[in-house]
Amino acid sequence: NATDADGTDTDVFKFNAVRGDHLRVTIASRAGGSFQASGSIGKASSPFAIVRPGTADPSIATREFYVRESGEHILVIRDLRNVNGASPGVGGPTVTYSAQIVAVSAMPSIVTPPLVNQPGNVPGTGDVSAFLFTANLGDSLTASTRATQLSPPSKVDTVLLLFDVFSLPPTLVASNDDLGGGQTDSAIASLAPRTGPYLLVVDHYDVEGIAADDRKWEVSLAGASVPATNIVGVRATQPEGICQSVSFHADG
Repeated sequence: NATDADGTDTDVFKFNAVRGDHLRVTIASRAGGSFQASGSIGKASSPFAIVRPGTADPSIATREFYVRESGEHILVIRDLRNVNGASPGVGGPTVTYSAQIVAVSAMPSIVTPPLVNQPGNVPGTGDVSAFLFTANLGDSLTASTRATQLSPPSKVDTVLLLFDVFSLPPTLVASNDDLGGGQTDSAIASLAPRTGPYLLVVDHYDVEGIAADDRKWEVSLAGASVPATNIVGVRATQPEGICQSVSFHADG
């Protein structure tokens, strides 16, 4: 993975993904190499997910994310030192890496709203949390996170996604990154477009350099009027509606 003399090394890989895919990307230094992991992943028309080390080990960066739009996506990889300016111009034959994108098979938590300040956190592996529930057509669904509003404040920058997972592929009903005014917590509100299962995802921007105790968040969800037990039949017949099969591997 050679770099330009000015440190603007950039490797770009393309892959296809389907809206609602739950994926994990991992970028790691190859054995004996000096690469420090950094990257971003997404679609040109959607916000990118930042892939940075979530632990003190800079040789590996991994995180989960949900695909917001179907189509061609890109994975951008750079050495972390060229990104943060610690040692620009890093590159050469020893700065090598391996990158992988795989589908995540973990099931979301099945919940019955309301949820009130449900606690969670972002681990060093960059996992996201997802909550599956059922709502009626026309239900007024609201969801919000508290991270910077906690006492003491968390440093997590949350992102909320709401999918209608009855359709294939799932439909992104609502999303929100920041409340605005310097507030990085999130909130969404939407009328349920149909009776059926919905997936609320608590994602995040980046946790590089944030201590484990500063990655906490709470989520609230209200407005759904159907018991969660009504999900079971629909969910069992179409698990692919939440996670399509994606496999990607690259070396640099």
